[in-house]
Amino acid sequence: MMGDNMTYKLAIQSAFAVMLVQVVLLLINGYWNWPTIDIPMHFAGGAAMGMLGLALWNENVSTISFKNTFLNARPWIAKILFIVCFAGLIGIVWEFFEFAQDYFFGSYTQPSLQDSLGDLFCDLLGGLSIIFFTFKK
Repeated sequence: MMGDNMTYKLAIQSAFAVMLVQVVLLLINGYWNWPTIDIPMHFAGGAAMGMLGLALWNENVSTISFKNTFLNARPWIAKILFIVCFAGLIGIVWEFFEFAQDYFFGSYTQPSLQDSLGDLFCDLLGGLSIIFFTFKK
């Protein structure tokens, strides 16, 4: 099965690493100096959240018995959907956070709808990457 050894510890360490890079970029005005750094940061954040979603699946969700016969026959599909949806949900929450920063503090973290949707796309790709990197035959 894929990623059965993913733990909360590793997932949380990944999330903290992404947040540490985020803080450093904010301190050195990295997002202004390198505007395209936003793309790999969202990918990395999506991957970290995908790792957390996989750890959640391994520790908690996998014990739930699905009543749907399709999901019982193909539990790996449910696992993939859970990981990608978890990464996407956290990405959406992050975009709301950026919107709130812009609205209440006048920052400029979301220049356009295209930027926000591109960010969410990168979050989903990051979550998907965890599936591909942890898949074992």
